[in-house]
Amino acid sequence: MKKLLTKLIDYLENLKTNLFLLIITFLAIVFSRAFLEGIFENYRTIGLHPITELSIYNFFLHFPVYYLFVFLASLVFLYSITKERIEKVGKILLFFFPIILLPPILDLFITPGKGDSLFYFMETKTLLRALYGTFLFPIALKGISYGLRIEVLTGCLLAGVYVFMKTKKFYKSLLSFFGVFLIIIFSGALPLLSGKLFSLFQSSDISAYVLIFQSGGLIPTETQRATLITLFPLILLVPLSFYLWSPQKFKAFFRNLKLLQSLHFIGMIFLGLFLAVIMSRTAGIPFITNPLDYLAIFGLFVSIFLVFESIILFEKATDNFLNPERIEEKDNLSTKELTISGVLLLACSLLFAINISYVCFILICAFSLIFFFYLSPPFRLKRFFPLSTFLLSLASLLAVITGFSLLTGEKAVYAFPWRISLLILTVFTLAFSLKDIKNITVDKKMKMFTIPTIIGKDKGKKTIAVILLLSFLIVPLILGDNLLYIPAVLIGLGTVFIIVKKISFVKIITLFYVIFALFVLFSLYRNQKIVFQNNNSSFLAAGHFYSGNTYLEKGLTNSAISSFEIAEEKGLKTSALYEKLGYAYLRKGETKKAIGALKKSLALEKDFPQTKVLLTQAYIKKGMPDSALIICNDALHYGRYKAEFYMLRGKAFLSRKDITNAINEFKKAIILGETSGNSSLALGNIYLSLGSPDKAIEAYTQAINLNDEGFIHKKRAEAFHKKGENEKALFDLITASLLDPQDPEIKNNIATIYYEMEEYRKAVDYLGDAIKLNPEYVVAYENLSNTYERMGCFQEAALVKKKVSEINNSINNKNSLNRR
Repeated sequence: MKKLLTKLIDYLENLKTNLFLLIITFLAIVFSRAFLEGIFENYRTIGLHPITELSIYNFFLHFPVYYLFVFLASLVFLYSITKERIEKVGKILLFFFPIILLPPILDLFITPGKGDSLFYFMETKTLLRALYGTFLFPIALKGISYGLRIEVLTGCLLAGVYVFMKTKKFYKSLLSFFGVFLIIIFSGALPLLSGKLFSLFQSSDISAYVLIFQSGGLIPTETQRATLITLFPLILLVPLSFYLWSPQKFKAFFRNLKLLQSLHFIGMIFLGLFLAVIMSRTAGIPFITNPLDYLAIFGLFVSIFLVFESIILFEKATDNFLNPERIEEKDNLSTKELTISGVLLLACSLLFAINISYVCFILICAFSLIFFFYLSPPFRLKRFFPLSTFLLSLASLLAVITGFSLLTGEKAVYAFPWRISLLILTVFTLAFSLKDIKNITVDKKMKMFTIPTIIGKDKGKKTIAVILLLSFLIVPLILGDNLLYIPAVLIGLGTVFIIVKKISFVKIITLFYVIFALFVLFSLYRNQKIVFQNNNSSFLAAGHFYSGNTYLEKGLTNSAISSFEIAEEKGLKTSALYEKLGYAYLRKGETKKAIGALKKSLALEKDFPQTKVLLTQAYIKKGMPDSALIICNDALHYGRYKAEFYMLRGKAFLSRKDITNAINEFKKAIILGETSGNSSLALGNIYLSLGSPDKAIEAYTQAINLNDEGFIHKKRAEAFHKKGENEKALFDLITASLLDPQDPEIKNNIATIYYEMEEYRKAVDYLGDAIKLNPEYVVAYENLSNTYERMGCFQEAALVKKKVSEINNSINNKNSLNRR
């Protein structure tokens, strides 16, 4: 056995492969796990979520990022113990990585086809239980299925065996076992630990988790927030793995970066954020509403840095390809390596952007596309002045709008101040001509049409010096701030002097640029009304729309409605606005207003299925089932969300008292894989009302398999009770009590079962719990009185009856006051 393992390890470590194949293999394993988890675990959905957007985020973003973190953390850890070459350790790790496919397959058999729910740790006590109880299989762990625990155990054992085979030392094998275990636990605890870190003032873990992940903010979804948190440790793990693979290549890679130049575009992101902050304060619109918003801002800086550096690498790769004689030996990176490095940096940049917001992703893509036209044949527009500098100024403007979009979302261009757009495009189109002073001889050989190559080196430098002076003087003219002329003239003349006198100018002019930028920021802060005078309405509209979304996620429905209505008054009349407004009205119970807003949304965007879902729900709540059926029929014609619309048709028929058609529609929804469990729950309620407890139990069981909620267990207990199966009813009610400990009706129902089983003392205890949860729960008091009488405690029963009388009198007095 030992010889066989040695041969296998030796074969795998020396297997010939390349980076592309390793990445494809890794992604194939991860996507297979995501697919299996979606269809075999409790989700019962291809893509892990019934909402398409969240399904895409989970399947293509969160799963790869999460497992890349686990893979690289384990890789670096095992390398540090074995001291084997990191690429060999990586091949071994990748070969055994398919063990991540085990949980959904094993859970399918362990839970007789039901599957399990897998999720991150949300409480410290759950994390602590996992630390000591993962391998103690009799202990049930919330969110950690038995299949997952077997996977973790298998992975840790394999790590221990591999380390022992490489080092022959048992203590290192044991260390690797627990080290890999802690890496896996830490990866599952990242959201919780982040929540604790960002909300140290919070007293409980649940409130910290909810504050971070379910309370609005700049990052739209919980999935994006969790993925962004995981990306930050990857910033350290990826370069560390690269360095351990080849220190020489790692150093060569960093020599090819242009860190100083990237500061310009980082500054442009900062300018966009600065504009958003001062405009939001002027308008009274909250900007930072969640501690994770700071992480989003930092992530945006990382994204623009990575995309710019990827462009630098592509530029060098293109130049090397077109002019092989220019390749410098010190670079030590081939054209192919530069291209691969650029692609990986671009991918990382886009990962950060899309997990901040979809709008940031689009803008970063547009930013990189500008440089495609700037650098790549057949266009290669960097050769032609002033088109080349205009493209750079346009890229700068996009970077500013990207920062600005964190507040205004998809309306960033609509709300962006026109003066700032004019300022950036004009000033940087002129100022970027400075880049053409360097490498004039090389530019001539490459047939670059710049000012120095057209009119000569000396005249070109003087001309560029004048252009730079002009670029400084234009700033106060556009902003309308005469005080800015003082620093503009001084810094502009200083720049001219440095260029004309042929002084080494890069660091000095960079310093001048930073100083003048600070003057401009101060001017913008001081003269907000001048800068934003024609953008107040559009900015306010976009800002209040953003605020409304934040309030809606926090559950502040009235504030959300107010913000959406202000956005509409300020001129924002989009399908998304009316859909959100309709949803807010629906949550508040104002169905008439909800219907009006949702109709406006559909008038602007006819084929948006989520709006049709909300409008159908509003019609059903309003008692307009015929209108609901019309919307459902229209939606089914387009083919999206079929299961949900059949479920809504069932509710509409139920509203019309058409039980037969309602049952048929709910069954269609179930056949099509409706995953919320609402169709099965509705069927259970119908069968229970028709006096068919067996069918009701079957339907409720289906609902529980899809959505294990306390109120469904409560309904199934009612069906068991009707059948006279009190023990099963009691088991369901106790389960319901654990899932929903604040529901007094569940406690009362448990007491009823114990009463019928003649266990009166237990009945009294549960009735006491019900009354603690709701001190005016008359039914519980009446049941308590009856229980005391059955126990022969007539004095206690009389006191309880007196309390019931007091509560009823209080209710009657309130009702009489309301009638007056």
